[in-house]
Amino acid sequence: MRNSDHPLGGNSARETDLLFLTGINDSMEGSERSKSITERPAAATSDFGVLLDTVARSLSDSTHLENELKKLLNSRSMKQLASCHDRIVACEDRPKSLFDENEENLIPKIQPDEEFIKTAGINKRPGVPLGLSVVDRGHDIIIHRVMVGSYIDKLGLLKRGYVIRAVNNRIFSNAAELQEYISNTDGSLVFKLAVKLDAEEKPKPVSTPFVRAYFSYRPDRDSLLPKKNVGVGFESGDVLIVHDKSDKLYWQAENIRTKQTGLIPSEWLEERRRTKKIQKEAQRRQITKETTERIFSASKSQEFDRCDCQIYESVARMPPFKRKMLILIGAIGVGREAIAKRLITTHPERFGRPRPDTTRQDVSKDKYNIRSLEEINDALAQKEFIEYGNYDGHFFGTRMKSIQDVISQNKICVLDTNPWTLRYLKTPQFMPYVVFIKSPSFDTLKAKQRSQVENGWSEVEQDDSECRRIVLESERLSKEYAHYFDSSLVNDNFDETFQKLLSEIDRLSVDHQWVPVSWVF
Repeated sequence: MRNSDHPLGGNSARETDLLFLTGINDSMEGSERSKSITERPAAATSDFGVLLDTVARSLSDSTHLENELKKLLNSRSMKQLASCHDRIVACEDRPKSLFDENEENLIPKIQPDEEFIKTAGINKRPGVPLGLSVVDRGHDIIIHRVMVGSYIDKLGLLKRGYVIRAVNNRIFSNAAELQEYISNTDGSLVFKLAVKLDAEEKPKPVSTPFVRAYFSYRPDRDSLLPKKNVGVGFESGDVLIVHDKSDKLYWQAENIRTKQTGLIPSEWLEERRRTKKIQKEAQRRQITKETTERIFSASKSQEFDRCDCQIYESVARMPPFKRKMLILIGAIGVGREAIAKRLITTHPERFGRPRPDTTRQDVSKDKYNIRSLEEINDALAQKEFIEYGNYDGHFFGTRMKSIQDVISQNKICVLDTNPWTLRYLKTPQFMPYVVFIKSPSFDTLKAKQRSQVENGWSEVEQDDSECRRIVLESERLSKEYAHYFDSSLVNDNFDETFQKLLSEIDRLSVDHQWVPVSWVF
C-alpha cells in the first residue's frame, strides 16, 4: 500500500514512528539515560601494585616468555602505572569532603633522577640569531643561557637548564659541535629535550634592574666572552637595565643610551679582574720598605681613602628636581676653585658658599666665622666639621651647620672640597651633584697656562713638574673616586668649562635624573 492510501496519510506515519521512539526513550529515562557517558568503570582491585608483585614472584626464569614477562612487570614504567592506578582508586573511594584541596599532594613526587622528554620545533630564519648558548655538563649538553628579547626567548619553548638530547634526530658529542650545527642550519630545527623538573634553573629575580656603571667596557677586548657580538659595550656613567643575573660571569643587560642589548661582566667577574690587576702591579713594582712605611703613614691621615672602588650602583629614575648642593672635585691647581668663585660672583641669587670657621683674627668677618680655640675644640669633639686643617699656624674648617644655612636660603651650596668628604656628603640629606674637574693633557695644560700669562690673567706660569703633578693627581682621582661623580668636565678652556657646568645644572630642573636607590627608597 502506498503511503498516500494509508488512513493516516504519509506525514502521520512519520509522526507515529516518532511517538514510538519517544515512548522507548521515556521508558529508559530511569536507567540507561541516567548513566553518564563519562562514568568510569569500577576498579577490579585497589592493590594493583601488590598484585603485580605477587604475579612477578610466581614466575620463574625457566622459559623465555616467563623471563620477559617478569622483566616487564618489574620495570619502572609498570611500577609507576600501578602506583598511579592505586592512588586514583584510593581517591575515588574516599568521600569528597576528605579530599585535600592542595592539588600538589595528589601528584606523585618526581625523584631527583627522573625526567620527561619533550620536543620543540623552531623555524630558524636566515641571518636571525636564536639567542641561545649551550655548555657541557658531564655527558649532557645543557642550555646555559637564553638571551632576553631574543627569538628563542619570545617563543618560550627552550628554557635555561633543559638538556638537549638531539636536534633534527642528530646526537652531538659536545656543546661546540651542537652550536656549530645550529649556526650553520636554517629552516626547521626540532629539539629533543630532557627536562628535569626539580633541577630546572630559574632566573634570579632582579629587585633593582637599573644600575649605573663606573667603568668602561669593550666586548671586543674581553678574552672571556664566548662571542664578541653578544656583548654590549658601555662607558663609565652609562645606565644599564639588568634583565638577568642568573649567570655568575655575565649578566644580560641593555644600555639605555645606545639601546643595545647583550652581555655585560657581572660584579663578581669584574671584581676578580681588578684584584688580579692589582696583584700584578704590586709584583711588578716590588714595593720597598720605604714605600711601605710611607703608605702606612698616609693611611692614618684624612687624605687617605681606603674605600673600594664601586663597579655598579643601583639607581632609580626621578622626575626633574633642584639639587641642594654642587660639589667640585679636582686636583689642586686644576681650576675648580676659580669655577666656584665665578658661580658665586655671577649668580649670587642661585649659589652660595658656606662660611668656614677659623682661629685667625685678621680675616674678613663677612667670609669667615672667627672662633676661639676652645670653641673649635668643642666643635671637633662633637664632630661638627666635614673637613678641617691648619694653614700658617691657624685652624680652618667647614661645619655641617654652615652648609645647612646656605641650603635654608634656597640656594645651591657650592663646595670645592677634598674627595674623601664625599662619603659623608653624597647622602639623601644633601642630594649633591658631584662634578669632576679633570685636567687636560700635559701639553694642553702648559699651552693654557702660557696663554693666561700672556693675556695677563695669571702672573706666574707653573713649571713642568707642577703641571705633571696636576695631570697625575687628576688621573688618580678619576680612578679612585669615579663612583661618586655625576659628571666629568675636562678644563682645557675655562669659559667653555664654566658654560658646560652651568648648562648641566640648568638641565637638572628639566630632565629626569638617575639617582642612587637609597635616595628614593
